[in-house]
Amino acid sequence: MKEGSDDWVNRLSEEWAVDQSPTGKTKDIILILGMGGIGDNPVQQHLIRFQADTLFRSYGQPFKNFVGEDTLFTASGIKELAPKGIIITDGPFSVVNRPPVFDDKIFDLGIPILGIHLGFHMWAKHIGADVRPGRLVEGQIKHYAHDLHIFGQTPLLSGCSYPTRVMQRFGDLVRRGEEIYHWASTEISQVAVAQHAHFYGVQFNPEFSYDDGAEKILYNFCFGICKAQTKTTIMPHFHER
Repeated sequence: MKEGSDDWVNRLSEEWAVDQSPTGKTKDIILILGMGGIGDNPVQQHLIRFQADTLFRSYGQPFKNFVGEDTLFTASGIKELAPKGIIITDGPFSVVNRPPVFDDKIFDLGIPILGIHLGFHMWAKHIGADVRPGRLVEGQIKHYAHDLHIFGQTPLLSGCSYPTRVMQRFGDLVRRGEEIYHWASTEISQVAVAQHAHFYGVQFNPEFSYDDGAEKILYNFCFGICKAQTKTTIMPHFHER
């Protein structure tokens, strides 16, 4: 191990919020894998406001595990970290035409995953769902607010008003199929909220919300689905707009 690595491990332990209780277990970390989109930091800021223990890593940024080995978005490094959940954000890629380099074994760890737009397309493609490139006619629908029409019940949408206004950009789309359950749609996507086993996906960007219904999706994933423990007993206030 390189000289000075003890200091690195100490800083890493603080970043990962190691619980020094007698159990010796780490706290309930939500790992954010930022895929390079403009929503990376807003997702992290929402979770910080929720008082969730978070660890953020940006696409292409290596991080070290407890034994000092370099890892880069690898299943082995994440398995050792053992987060309560993983959020894969949006980014400037297309799983159809320009897929990102990614360790697909991460999807097989059994850890709950919330995929936001690109992140949704990534796990959908992994399980064999039909992901197709979206098309946009000039002058028609672009990256604006759309009504999220909810027609099913899922913990991910608990407390969301109907309809909820969401920010959605055009891009790849997941088609309906037997591989996934879906509970909501927008005017430009039939599958806007979906699930398969421990995978959850949204076709829009809840980190940019016109009302707090979309923001609640991030909260529900962390504390409803992943069962993470918040750092405070005070629940964040969601404004009704």
